[in-house]
Amino acid sequence: MEVAEQIDVEQIRAAEPADLHAYIDGVVDGSVISCRFVKLAVQRYLSDLAVGANRGIWFDVDVANTWLDFFPAVLKHSKGKWAGKPFELLTWEKFVIWNLFGFKREDGTRRFRTSYIRIAKKNGKTTLAAGIGLGLMVVDGEAGAEIYSAATKMEQAKLSWDEAKKMVRKSPDLQKYVTEYANELIMPSTESKFVPLGADAKTLDGPNPHGILIDELHAHKSSDVWDILTQGTDAREQPLLFAVTTSGYNINGIAHDQDVYLINILEGIYEDDSYFGVIYTLDEGDDWQDEKNWYKANPGLGVCIKLDSMREKFRKAVRSIGEQNAFLCKRMNLWTTQQKKFIDMNAWAKCGGVIDIDTLIGKPCLNAVDMSTCKDITADLKLFDLPDGKTFIHTRFYCPKDTAIKRSNEDKVPYLKWAAEGWITLTDGNVIDHEFIRGQIRKDHQTYNVEAMAFDPWNFESDRQELIKPTDGSQPLDESKIIEFKQTIANMSAPTKEVESNILSGKYVHNNNPVLTWMMNNVAVYTDPNENIRPVKNKSFERIDGVVALIMATGLRLKKPTEVDRDENLREVGI
Repeated sequence: MEVAEQIDVEQIRAAEPADLHAYIDGVVDGSVISCRFVKLAVQRYLSDLAVGANRGIWFDVDVANTWLDFFPAVLKHSKGKWAGKPFELLTWEKFVIWNLFGFKREDGTRRFRTSYIRIAKKNGKTTLAAGIGLGLMVVDGEAGAEIYSAATKMEQAKLSWDEAKKMVRKSPDLQKYVTEYANELIMPSTESKFVPLGADAKTLDGPNPHGILIDELHAHKSSDVWDILTQGTDAREQPLLFAVTTSGYNINGIAHDQDVYLINILEGIYEDDSYFGVIYTLDEGDDWQDEKNWYKANPGLGVCIKLDSMREKFRKAVRSIGEQNAFLCKRMNLWTTQQKKFIDMNAWAKCGGVIDIDTLIGKPCLNAVDMSTCKDITADLKLFDLPDGKTFIHTRFYCPKDTAIKRSNEDKVPYLKWAAEGWITLTDGNVIDHEFIRGQIRKDHQTYNVEAMAFDPWNFESDRQELIKPTDGSQPLDESKIIEFKQTIANMSAPTKEVESNILSGKYVHNNNPVLTWMMNNVAVYTDPNENIRPVKNKSFERIDGVVALIMATGLRLKKPTEVDRDENLREVGI
C-alpha cells in the first residue's frame, strides 16, 4: 500500500473493533480510568493517524486485524479457569497489538521496532509476550525467523517461552506448523525457531533475531542482553524487541532508562517513530488507598485479577511498611526501594529541567562541599536562584579512577558511564586528589559570585586551610565566606525538611544529573524522638554525598551567612 492510498482517519477509526474504539474514546473523555501516560499514548495514536503520513507513516487495517484475530482464533490459554479457552485479548492488549502491528513505514515494513510496556503484576503481560512471540514466527512469515525469549537467567527466560510451548500444545492449528523440541519450537516450513535464551552476555553473541521478548526487564542490572541482541537485528527487515515489565527497585537499570525514554517520547520531547510504549501506573498525587485508582495500574482488574485478592493485599499493605512497599511497586506499578525512602522519585524527576551553567557566570550562589573519605565520591554543589523563583542545582562530582572501576564491576553502579558522559570527574589513582578539587573550587569562586561555602570540618579542615592560606601561590579565598557546618542531626533536620518541601513543590532544576538522581534514590531518613531528621544511606555501598551537600547549602540559605555571628563559638551554622 502506498502512503498516498492511506485510509483516512475516519475509516481507520471505524475499522477498530467496537470495544477498542470505546476504550480509546473512553480514555480521551475520561470515562475509562487511566493514568496520564495512557492518555498520552492514546493521543499519540490519534495524532499519528491524522498527520503520520507527513512522516511516511500509514496504517494497515488488514494486518492489524490479522494480528487481533490470531490470538482468539489460534491461541488458547493453559492455566486455571481459562485453560483450553481462546485467548481473548483485553482492551488494553488490543490497543497494544493494534498499534504495534498496524502502523507501517513507507516501504510497507513494520513501523515499530522496539516496544516497552510497564504494567502491574498479574495483568497478563507474560502471556501476551508469549502470544506475540508465536505470532512473530507464524503470522509474519519471515524466512528463518529467530525468536528469542531473553533474560539473564534461563529460569526467567523460559517463563514466556514455556507459556508459548503450552499454547502450541493446546492449539491443533499451531501443531500443524510448529514442532516442539527440548527448549525449541520449530516451524519447518520457514525454518524458523523460537527459543529461550538465558545466559551472561558473553554467550549471547551470534543470534540474528527477528523477534526479542524480554519479560520483567526491571530484573536486568545492566543493558548487556538488550544491547547484544539488538545489535544482531541489522540483517532483518522488520525486527521487533518486545519488552514488558513491572516496576522494580533499581532506577539505575535498563528498565528505568527505557521508562524515561518512553516518557520523553510520549511528552513530545523526543521523536522516535520506531519506538512504541505505554505505562500503566498511578498519577502523581493519586491516593493509592482509593480503589478506583487501582485500575490505572491494573487494566485487567476484575478480569485476570480478582478484586477480592487485590483488597486482601491492600489490607496487608496498610498494616506493614514492608508489604506497603511491595504493594506500591508490584501492584500499583510505582518505582520504589525495599526500604522507606526520603523522596518520591517521580517528584524529583519532575524537577529535571535543563539550565546552561555558562549563563550563570558572575551570578550569586551558595556553595557546599562534602569531601569524601580517601576513596569515595566528593560532591561540590552550588545553588543559584533563578528569575522564575526556582533554584538551579549544579553539582561537580569527583572520584578516584580505581574506585570507579571497582564500584562499576562489583556494585554494578555505572560510574564509568557517568564519567564518559561528563557527570563525574575521575582523578588518577586510588585516593581522592585534594589538590585537583581545591583547584576547581578556586576557579568556581572566581567564575561565580559565591556568597558562602559550607563544609563539614570532619574531613575538610586541611583543605580549608589550604584554600584560605595557599602554599602554592594561589589566590586565597575569603575566610569569612567559608562556613563550618557540622553534620549533626540538629543542623541537618531543618534543611533536610526544606529540601523535601522544595522537591515536592517543584522548586528545583537539576539538569537530570544521573549521579545526583542515584544519590537521591539512595537516601532514607533517620528520625529522633524529637522528630528531627537526617539523611542516611539505604545500603552500605550506596552514596548520598550530593544530597548531603544539597542539604548543607540549603542550611546556608535558611540562615544567611551575613546573619551568622563570626565569633569562633558560633562558626557552626545553628539551625
